[in-house]
Amino acid sequence: MRYAGVAQMLLLTLFCNIPVARASDADVIRKFGILGRQALNCSAPYSADNPHMIYAVSTQGQITRALQMKPDLDGTFAMRNLRMAGPDLMQYEETGRSSDLTISVAKVAGKFRAWRSVRSTGPEKGKILIADGKFVNSGKPTPDFELCKKGPGRLTGSMSDTTRGLAEVGLRMNAFSSWPGFVPAIHVLRHAADLAAC
Repeated sequence: MRYAGVAQMLLLTLFCNIPVARASDADVIRKFGILGRQALNCSAPYSADNPHMIYAVSTQGQITRALQMKPDLDGTFAMRNLRMAGPDLMQYEETGRSSDLTISVAKVAGKFRAWRSVRSTGPEKGKILIADGKFVNSGKPTPDFELCKKGPGRLTGSMSDTTRGLAEVGLRMNAFSSWPGFVPAIHVLRHAADLAAC
């Protein structure tokens, strides 16, 4: 009887110390559905009034968020430690211009918006910039971003517009790949897309 109790304690200790597998950053961002280009209005080019954001995963699994709106604010920011903080809330760490930030993004009615942003390094560590979907300084709500180019053929990543266009043409033309003599044309398009990415 005493040995059974010791065995049970050893098993409990063993199972309680097993590390839980954590999803990769790339898995989290894909599951959340935010990869690709987003805008306030996808049919209009980026501008100060219509910022575009591109969430991408590199071939090495690094996550970035690129902002396009005007030259002095444009930039690409590294993201890390992505995690789901709720069914429609993703949280991550980002290297900003003057400090690291802990950011939460909410998915509301199919659109994405910054829900919380706090400085995590630097002289203003702990300063809250966004709380409950509102900018702390102004009290205004954060904008709703829609995911552009929805659908199964949507391309994601950090491709240039030229590369993306060539690759999308290749995807559309792939439907005709059973036609005799068409395969070489697809190979030409794929190589052109690779060259444009260099």
